[in-house]
Amino acid sequence: VCMLMSVLGSVTAFAAKDTTIVIGADSFTNKGTWTLANREAGAFGYVLRAMGGNKPANSTDATVTIKVPQDGTYTVWVRVRDFAAGTDAKGNEIKTGVRTCQIKVGENLFPTILGNHGTDDFKWQEAGSMEIKAGEVKIALVDSAADYARVEAAALSTDAKFKLPETASA
Repeated sequence: VCMLMSVLGSVTAFAAKDTTIVIGADSFTNKGTWTLANREAGAFGYVLRAMGGNKPANSTDATVTIKVPQDGTYTVWVRVRDFAAGTDAKGNEIKTGVRTCQIKVGENLFPTILGNHGTDDFKWQEAGSMEIKAGEVKIALVDSAADYARVEAAALSTDAKFKLPETASA
């Protein structure tokens, strides 16, 4: 049985035997070179969009500090947008898997490239797992491609079998 409690903004923690923390785009207190918008968001209402057109070296991370309630091995997910390959209404080529980012938890930059799932929507992608101690931890979205990455949320869970919903109604 999980208990739901609101932590701050749209950071939500589910606590019981396992801990799951969901961090909405609007909870990132330092936007860096990312911008917050609601025009293309899905289940969470807001999306962080990397500036694009820059070299990744010129990008700064979007960050938030969260409180982790218990020590454990946490699996980390990010809900990112990709586009299906094809052409747009003007005949321009749409490339898949180029609007990518990474996530950093504490000092750990996950090597997993996110935003390359090939479907025309937001999807949860697993970044990996790591040990996290209880207390405050900084979460950062890293613009790894400088090509308009879009992030709707991030999540951390000690429950390896926890499945994140793909829609708001799930």
